[in-house]
Amino acid sequence: MRRRIQAQGRLPSPPARMRLGATVEPFLVRTPGEAEKVWPLAETILSTHTIKHLAPTEQRFLLAAFRRNSTLAYRCLRWARWMTSNRKLEVICLKCRLTTAWSHTMVSGTSHIDQGKWRWVCPLVRLDPKGCGGRFCDTTNTPFCHVPLSPGLVFAALAYPSEVIQQLLQKNRQPVELRNLHTVLHGVETMADRKLRDRLTQYARLFCGTVLLGDCAELTRSFDGVEALEARLRSLHRSKPVAEEYAASAIRQRQASYTQLRKLASILQYIDKDSPSGQTSQRLDHRRELWVDLRDVVQTLCDPLNPAPIDLQALLAEASLPSP
Repeated sequence: MRRRIQAQGRLPSPPARMRLGATVEPFLVRTPGEAEKVWPLAETILSTHTIKHLAPTEQRFLLAAFRRNSTLAYRCLRWARWMTSNRKLEVICLKCRLTTAWSHTMVSGTSHIDQGKWRWVCPLVRLDPKGCGGRFCDTTNTPFCHVPLSPGLVFAALAYPSEVIQQLLQKNRQPVELRNLHTVLHGVETMADRKLRDRLTQYARLFCGTVLLGDCAELTRSFDGVEALEARLRSLHRSKPVAEEYAASAIRQRQASYTQLRKLASILQYIDKDSPSGQTSQRLDHRRELWVDLRDVVQTLCDPLNPAPIDLQALLAEASLPSP
């Protein structure tokens, strides 16, 4: 019971259905401008010269780190396509081009390449006029579609000169990945939507920065820009749009607590209809648990209305930086 109560008020986790027109993923850095402003170039974190002179085992480790972060890579692709300046995803159906789609489910599959990919649906209910029912994925109508390649390798190649990652694949005898990477990069380079290409490059900074500092700490020990990165995260956290977003989140959490309070009071009222002599030990134990849960909810309501929902430690964890 308590575990369920504590989950109340959190931002919904994908792939839960969200209200139309506003899918919010609970991360601090979201827009391409924020990604470019906060994250340094990958070259400054781990230089091309250093990569070329890594031991073969270290080069394989680096490639593996880019490959296994497909969830982050799909998030970057999703944001590059549909993130708006107000920090929300507005996914217009790719089929009817009229209706905002819902996030519907994760793409299921046995391949690790699909891990983190979202499938979207144009809703047929709760709308007037109704949507078309069309379904599509993060990769639909992009160079990433139908190419069996980890999207993390693509974002790494967009963050560095593309030949750097291709040379690593060639040295490590990965001809299939090398060929597929060349195909995707050619598709990105020749895209008619130049704005999307530029946004992919901006989010490549976020992807590579997070992977290099989080998964490749041993390779990036010489990077001396952690304090500057931390300062930029703090600055973004204090900015007006983010502060207003967090204030709205605090109000939603307060309303959820009131809902939970009414629910617990109703259950307790039902239990207390029995006379004390008629209550079994099991029911009394349940009653005590409910009172503990009720006390926790009341304590939440007694707290200040606008606490910062994300503290510095959470910010640093999101950016794969060590806690102070």
